Amino acid sequence: MIDKLARLALLNLKEDEKRKLQEDIERILEHINQLKEVDVEGIPPTYHPEEMTIPLREDEPVDSGVADSIIQQAPEIEDKFIIVERVVRDEP
Repeated sequence: MIDKLARLALLNLKEDEKRKLQEDIERILEHINQLKEVDVEGIPPTYHPEEMTIPLREDEPVDSGVADSIIQQAPEIEDKFIIVERVVRDEP
């Protein structure tokens, strides 16, 4: 599991770092399992410690005028899309 996580995160870990990460993940999972045992029946979820209301506004599209400026500065474009080098690699 650690090797796969390291590969997905593009990390080069030494063996001692892998062991430490394995121990840390095991401790985290133990803590999560302890939390699962807590009886929360009848307790409403708390999303924020303070009751708050956020004023909302209508969502209206507005042309900020920056899109054309960005497109003009791009080194390569195709149909108003900026062409970039591939940054995601296929898994080996």
